[in-house]
Amino acid sequence: METYKIVDRLNLEAESIEKSTPLKMLTIAEEAYELAVSVNYQRGIAKSSLLQGRAHLRLGNMQDSESFLTSALEYNKSDLDLEAEIFNALGNVYVYLEIFDKAYDYYQRSLNLAIKTNNKTVESRVLNNVGAIFRTLGDFESALSYYQKSLETQEEIADFRFTSIPLSNLCEIYLDLHDLDNASLYASRALMIAQKDNDKMIQSVCNSYLGLIEKNRGHFDKALSYFNDSLVIYDETKERFHVAEIYIEFSKVYFETKNYKTAMEFLQKSSAVAEEIDAKSLQYSIYQQMSEVNQAIGNIDLTLLYAHKALETKKSMEDEEKQQKLRNIKFRKEAALTEKEKESYRILNAELELQTKQLREAYSTLKAVSDIGKQLTSTLDLPIIYKSVNQHIQNLMPCDVFGIALFNETNNTIEYQYLMEDDILLESTALLLDQKTSFAVYCFKNAEAFIVNSINEDTSKYTDGRSSSFGKAMPAFMFQPLILHGKTIGVLTVQSKIENVYSNNTLSTLGTISSYLSIAISNAKNAEDMQSLNKELSLLSKKDGLTGIFNKRFFNEIIAQLWSYAMRNQEPLSVLMIDIDYFKQYNDLYGHLSGDEALKTIAVLIEKNVKRSCDVVARFGGDEFVVLLSNTDRLGALQVADSIMTSIRDEGIVNEGSCMSPYLTVSIGCATMIPQVDSTPEQLIEKSDLSLYRAKETGRNSVSLH
Repeated sequence: METYKIVDRLNLEAESIEKSTPLKMLTIAEEAYELAVSVNYQRGIAKSSLLQGRAHLRLGNMQDSESFLTSALEYNKSDLDLEAEIFNALGNVYVYLEIFDKAYDYYQRSLNLAIKTNNKTVESRVLNNVGAIFRTLGDFESALSYYQKSLETQEEIADFRFTSIPLSNLCEIYLDLHDLDNASLYASRALMIAQKDNDKMIQSVCNSYLGLIEKNRGHFDKALSYFNDSLVIYDETKERFHVAEIYIEFSKVYFETKNYKTAMEFLQKSSAVAEEIDAKSLQYSIYQQMSEVNQAIGNIDLTLLYAHKALETKKSMEDEEKQQKLRNIKFRKEAALTEKEKESYRILNAELELQTKQLREAYSTLKAVSDIGKQLTSTLDLPIIYKSVNQHIQNLMPCDVFGIALFNETNNTIEYQYLMEDDILLESTALLLDQKTSFAVYCFKNAEAFIVNSINEDTSKYTDGRSSSFGKAMPAFMFQPLILHGKTIGVLTVQSKIENVYSNNTLSTLGTISSYLSIAISNAKNAEDMQSLNKELSLLSKKDGLTGIFNKRFFNEIIAQLWSYAMRNQEPLSVLMIDIDYFKQYNDLYGHLSGDEALKTIAVLIEKNVKRSCDVVARFGGDEFVVLLSNTDRLGALQVADSIMTSIRDEGIVNEGSCMSPYLTVSIGCATMIPQVDSTPEQLIEKSDLSLYRAKETGRNSVSLH
C-alpha cells in the first residue's frame, strides 16, 4: 500500500506541473507508471498513462499521446471521473489532428460522464473544447455560446483555476470578429488568472493575443514586446510548435514596418523549428510569407522558389489529409460500444439530447463540406471548381441561383465568373463598386456575410432599394465574401425562389465552403501566374542580364545538343571566340557605365553579322563573346569573323586607352571540327580559345584560324 501512495503522489506532482513544464511532467509520469506496473496498481497505471498522454499532447507528439490515452482506458476499471478525463484528452488529440468527427465523439462521452458524476471541472473543459470545434468551422456565434457556458460552469466552482481557458478562447473569438476592445478585456483577465495559477501555456497564449491586438492597432513596439514575453515562456515549456508561430508573428510585424531583412530572419528561424517537428501547416504559412517578403524586396527568383515550396507543401498536406481527415462523420452505433460505455450513455437529459441531435446534423453537413474541400483542392481548373461547388451546394440547401463573382482590380469591379439560374449558365455580369443597389457590392466592400429570407424583409442596411443585377429578384438569398489572407477577393451567393429557407447554419456552411473556394481560386490563379512567371524566368535564365544575348550557361547547353546533331550528320561545327582589345583600359578611362554601353553595342553588332537562326551568339565572360556556327566550315567561319571585326571597327567607338587604334577593336579566334565519337565540345572551345590567344599575341585586331 505504501507503493500505491508513492504512485499517487508522483501522479499528483506530474499533474500539478502540466501547465508549466510538460517535459518534466512526462518524466515524473513515466516514473509513476513504472512503479505502478511493478505492483500491478491498475488505477495508478491508468492515471500515469493519462498523464503521459496529456504531456505528449502538449509536446506535440500526437501518435504517442493517442497510444498512452488508449492504454489508460484499458487499465481504468471503475473510475468514471478518470474515464471522463481520458475521453476529453482523446478529443483534444483529434482536434489537433483536425479529425473533428472523432474529437466530438470523445467529447460527447466525456460530457455525459461529467454530468453523471457532477464533475463541473471536466464539464467546463469539454464545453470549452466543443466551442473550439465550432470556432474552427467558422460558426462564431455557437462558439461564443459554448465558451460562455464553459465559463459559467467553471465559475460555479470556488476554485478560480481553469477559468483562464474559456477567457482566453473568448479573446480569440473576438479577435476573429475584429472586436479589439473585447479581445483585450478577455486577454487581460485570462492573463491575470493564468499568472496566479502559474499556467505557463495560457500566459504565453494571452501574451501572443495581446501582441496581435497591438499589431492590429498599429502599435508595433508594444506588439513586439508582448510577442517576446510569449516567446520566452514557450521556450521554457519547450512547446516548439508555438515557438514557430510566434516567430511568424514577429516576421509579420517587421514586414509591415518594411524591415524585410529582419522579417526574413524570423521566418528562417520559424522554418527551422517547423521542419524539426514536421509541422507542414506551419511550413506552408512560412513559405507563403517568405514568398511575400521576397516579392516586396523584388527578388523574383526567391519569390518563385518559396511559392513553389508552398504549393508542394500544400499538396503534401492534402495527401496526408486524404488518409486521416474527411472521414465519414458519424457516431458509432450503441451496439459497438462496451457495456461500460453503454451505461455511461444511458443517462442523458433533454438538453443534452437536443445538443447531440444538433451536432449530428452539423457534422453530417461537415462531411459534405469536407468532400467539397477535398475536391476543390484536387484541381487547378477554375471552371471545374465552379461547377463542382454548384453541384454540391444544390445537395446541401435550396438553390435556384448560384453565383461566384471575383474582384477585377483593373476595372475596379466585381465580375460574375460563374452564374447559374435554374441550371442555365448566364452571361458574365460586371458590377461597379460604387453601386448602392447591389447586395454583392455591399458584401464585397464590407466583407460581411448576410441572409435575406423574405421579399418583405427590410434590406436598407445593405442597399438603397432592392433589385437584381441579373434575372428575376429572388425572395431569399445569402451572400458570403471570399476572403484570402485577410483580403476580400470576391463574393459567393446562393438564392432561392422560396422564402424562409436559410438559417445561420446554412450561412455558416456557405462560409466554410467559401473558405475552401477562396483557397482553390487562389491556388488556380497562382498556378496560372506561376506558369507565366516560369516561362519568363526560363527565358531570363538563358539570357545575359546586361547585353540581352544568350549567356554562357545556355551556350554550354546548346553546343552539347548541336554537337550530337553534327556527329550524326558528320557536319562541321565552328566556334568564334571574341575578345575586346584593351577593354580594361577603356573601363579605367571612361568608367564602367560607358563600358557596359560598349558591351551592349558590340553584342548587337555581333548578332547583326550572325544572321542564321540556327547559330548562337552568347556572352562568354566579362568582355568575351562566343559564336556557335552550325554546319559551317573554316572558310565560312572566317568570313563571319571578318564581317564582325569590320562592323565593330567601323562603328567607331572611341578608345583613347588603346595603344594600337583610336577605336575599340576585337580579336577573334576561330576553330572548326567535324565531331567524332572520341571528341568533345570542350575540345572545340579550347581550340577556339587557343586561336584567340594567338590573335592577341600577334598584335590584336585580327582573326586567327585553327
